[in-house]
Amino acid sequence: MENTIHYPKTLILRNGESLVLREAKKEDAARLIKYYNEVAGETDFLSFGAGEFNKSLEEEEKIIEDYKNAPNRIFLLAELQNELAGAITLDANMKTRHKHVGEFGIVVPKQHWGKGIGRILMDNMLEWSRQTGILRKIVLKVSINNHLAIDWYKKYGFETEGRIRRDSYLNGQFFDTLIMGLLID
Repeated sequence: MENTIHYPKTLILRNGESLVLREAKKEDAARLIKYYNEVAGETDFLSFGAGEFNKSLEEEEKIIEDYKNAPNRIFLLAELQNELAGAITLDANMKTRHKHVGEFGIVVPKQHWGKGIGRILMDNMLEWSRQTGILRKIVLKVSINNHLAIDWYKKYGFETEGRIRRDSYLNGQFFDTLIMGLLID
């Protein structure tokens, strides 16, 4: 099945702003490293903290190229007036036994929370996934104490499939991680 979703595309947010949704390019690598390190300082719910996104420029460029060259992976960026306002990655293995399962991560800077950017990224990622003809399941990991995200994922139909005990450690406290999944076929 051929994917009929093409990027870039422009969408209008609830507040009337124009949002450009496009695939990440190799030239975005330096900008993305900076972005991830800045956004990581805004929440405790990412797998890394401020300044801990330690990819080199070459590593990030290779990651972006790997996404572009795989039929079951996508790396989407959301931009408001050429400023990064969100990113979603869907990563999948190319091994026959696992290529049907994609794991995603999503990041929206605090200044853009509540604008619908996360919903747009999620909707586009899921629609793209369904059209690949390869992906049949989407999974994610979420901290047990990230109640807003868990509720949001449940609205999309994600179900809890497991729990990893003491998966993260922050400010002297251990936190469990939920594994959630969504069958998309």
